[in-house]
Amino acid sequence: MYAYIETEQVYRVSDLRDPVPFFENLPELVRGFDTIIGIGCYTLDERLRGWFSMLPKLEVSREYEFRDHARARVREEPLSIFYLCATAENLFELARLTNTIRDPLSICDHVISFTREVPLFSFHDAFYGDEMLISDCVPRRNVETFCSRIGAPFTVVANPMVAWRLIPPT
Repeated sequence: MYAYIETEQVYRVSDLRDPVPFFENLPELVRGFDTIIGIGCYTLDERLRGWFSMLPKLEVSREYEFRDHARARVREEPLSIFYLCATAENLFELARLTNTIRDPLSICDHVISFTREVPLFSFHDAFYGDEMLISDCVPRRNVETFCSRIGAPFTVVANPMVAWRLIPPT
């Protein structure tokens, strides 16, 4: 599950291992955007599943819609995918629930964020694998505040996703 960022440069955030401060401070990163958050998880905690199931089902742009892909692969790896509006209330509740779950793999494997026009970030293999990539359309001040609060370093790098777009990873 990726949000393909097509800008030449991205912010690369490393050493993200704890989902609690990530979700508690996510409002700082997406401040100023009308944002949708996508969550993908192979072993989703039932408390999160119950809460996600109560949220309105959002229609999302085809390029960010992974629910059909997940249903097609259910025999290989069952992947639960949910989308939510990044309102203050939703992000507060997501952070609150995350704080009650000890295993990061029961929270999410993938997190993406996008507006109706552009992707904001992509965090594949969240909290145990890849680095988070943030579009340079997100103001540097947002990235600095977010990273400072979660204690994670960031750098500006050439966007590795530009090459991936030719052959999307599976």
